[in-house]
Amino acid sequence: MKKITLILAILLFSLKIYAQQNVFPNNGNVGIGTTSPSVKLDVNGKLKVNNSSEFNGEVKMTNIPLINDSLLFLNGNGNENGNGNGNGNGNGNGNGIGNNNNTLFLGSYKMLLLDEEGNLNTKIITDEWNPYRGCREHNGHSFGNWVSGPDKLYSNCPNVDVGINTDEPRVALDVRGTIYSNKIALGNVSPTGLGNTLLHLKSLGNFLPDDKILKIENEYYELFSLRNSGEITHKGQYNLQGKQFINTELPNSDATTVFYIKNNDRKIFQVENNGLTRAREIKVDLLPDWPDFVFEKDYKLMPLKEVEKFYQTNKHLPDVPDAKTLEKEGLNLGEMDKILLQKIEELTLYIVEQNKLLQLQQKEIEYLKSK
Repeated sequence: MKKITLILAILLFSLKIYAQQNVFPNNGNVGIGTTSPSVKLDVNGKLKVNNSSEFNGEVKMTNIPLINDSLLFLNGNGNENGNGNGNGNGNGNGNGIGNNNNTLFLGSYKMLLLDEEGNLNTKIITDEWNPYRGCREHNGHSFGNWVSGPDKLYSNCPNVDVGINTDEPRVALDVRGTIYSNKIALGNVSPTGLGNTLLHLKSLGNFLPDDKILKIENEYYELFSLRNSGEITHKGQYNLQGKQFINTELPNSDATTVFYIKNNDRKIFQVENNGLTRAREIKVDLLPDWPDFVFEKDYKLMPLKEVEKFYQTNKHLPDVPDAKTLEKEGLNLGEMDKILLQKIEELTLYIVEQNKLLQLQQKEIEYLKSK
């Protein structure tokens, strides 16, 4: 009986020792849920740790479909985004989780940063170790992430500002440097419908007629502006090459102004849609063959009989273009002024000759009366 009792005592003591600790050889691997473990401890399935754990090396996570669902922090009730101060060891750029300022972070680049006020920041680190700041969550508000798609990189963060060559972006995209682009679309325009258009500006529906679509200015004043109504304001001078034209689809009978030049509030030139041109004064440069030659001594006037015969046949004066020619080719103001002046000077010579004849006839009449 004593032998049986001794054997049972030895067996119970061995089971107690076995239940407290399992020791495995240094050169072996342990698998849970797998018969072919590839590392010291290979777990094929979920792992739940209800107490503190210590890692003396690096921790890697691979084959993660969604980064948002792969690393969670729970409170005592098992809910995400637990409250309370962060606890842990390590300072500054440590490779652990937590520091002495109640801030929870991962890695020296702070890929995940959670401070004591509940502010959450995320980052994405590229293969070249270039950090890109992600989005922010505060007091339970939703936030977006940097997401890469097929040839795309975008962020659905609300009110996010992106800076290139600056860490203080002032607007949605702030570039401090040169921008190169084959095409640019600004405003309410589809960027895929540009065709061969290099720069496309389109105003939104809430723009007013006086709102400026395009504005160019230097340090002192505005050089150029284009309003939503189509009005263009320009300061300085144009240096234009090639053909220039203004096209309007208004009826020809409409007297709407299509082009004008102002000096402050005083119009100095205006073109209307019906073809009427208004100006305060027009000066035509002098042509080289101005008709002063009519008064030369060797200038020969056409006899009045020939003049009469010419206009009766052609329905216009000699050297004056006919109506059909003017309708086809238009009227040259400088050339027409020269022709009209030539005819006035010729008419003056005819009148002078007629006056001489009248004076001679008057003398003859007076002579006959004296007889």
